[in-house]
Amino acid sequence: MRLAPPRLEDAEALTDLHLGVWEEAYAGLMAWSTEGRLLGFSSTGPGRDSGAGR
Repeated sequence: MRLAPPRLEDAEALTDLHLGVWEEAYAGLMAWSTEGRLLGFSSTGPGRDSGAGR
């Protein structure tokens, strides 16, 4: 397999791919409006900032 750096012309296709994979991975876990728009999301876990939660 050969990987090439993305080009500006690839942006739309990469966006479609990213969103499609994301929507499939999180299907049923997110709140969607009747218009198909994401209403919100949350995440849990330790903070990524140094010293967070101390």
